[in-house]
Amino acid sequence: GFWEAPGALGWLAEATAGDAVGFALFREVAGEAELLRVATAPAWRRRQVGRSLLAAALAGLDRSGVRCHLEVRADNLAAQALYQGFGFALAGLRRRYYRDDCDAWLLAREPGSLGGERRL
Repeated sequence: GFWEAPGALGWLAEATAGDAVGFALFREVAGEAELLRVATAPAWRRRQVGRSLLAAALAGLDRSGVRCHLEVRADNLAAQALYQGFGFALAGLRRRYYRDDCDAWLLAREPGSLGGERRL
């Protein structure tokens, strides 16, 4: 499974009762991490869980000097704004990447970045 794979990294958010309410998954290879997924339980959305997970994960990657990249749908403006706030900047484009022909934007972030240099 995922956790046995080399370079698998994950962060888990738990409620005070110990229930999992969100997670962030990355894969690290050669000093570079790819954000694979950030997810929040439906009852916990709009409560800063995803933002907190991403902040914790990126702080850990920053301490290790790891560059991070991801891909996001070109029409997912909320996710783009979130990532840009954490220092991700536009690094490339994959045209008609998704099944519905939506483009994918490739975003990258250097360790310690506080805000995007290139507007999305």
